Amino acid sequence: MVSIDSARTLPGERVEDLHGESPPEKEPRISSRLSAQSVLSREELLRTVAEVKTAAEEEQARLSHPLPDPVSWWRRPLVAGLLVGVAVAVWAVQLWIWRPPAIERSPRERDASLRFAMALQVARIEDFRAARGRLPTTLSEVAEVYEGMRYVRIDSLRYRLVGADSNLVVTFQSDSSLRALLGSSLMRIRDAKK
Repeated sequence: MVSIDSARTLPGERVEDLHGESPPEKEPRISSRLSAQSVLSREELLRTVAEVKTAAEEEQARLSHPLPDPVSWWRRPLVAGLLVGVAVAVWAVQLWIWRPPAIERSPRERDASLRFAMALQVARIEDFRAARGRLPTTLSEVAEVYEGMRYVRIDSLRYRLVGADSNLVVTFQSDSSLRALLGSSLMRIRDAKK
């Protein structure tokens, strides 16, 4: 609390309290551009008060708006990720537990499907030969390799393709007819779809 005597003193003057002791010196609360030795004019005093009032209002406005939660930026993606993860887990468990029974194909249908896949593989090999002027060294050089196929290069002009599906094995040699490989397999595949 400021005593009446200290309100009448000039800056830089010392004031003694009722017991004759001087209070500890405090840093002046006047704007840094004013020196402690200068006497404030009425305009400077009003300007300083206005500055202090403006600074206080700005500080009050800053404190009245709460800061955003620093962890809120990751909550939404985390919740969304967890929901997607749970949905995928439920879907996977549902497929694993309630999966439809495997469709058993007859040996004739499996033979027809294997022969058709082999005919497609032969077409890929022949496309490779037409594009590069040579047979592939391995089947992995060809654009697409069908499951169950094994390729053996006999010489620079001939090859053997062996297709397998469970206990069914079909062999095709490049010097034989592709029509002989296919036979009636296309009709059997078409009839099986009906």
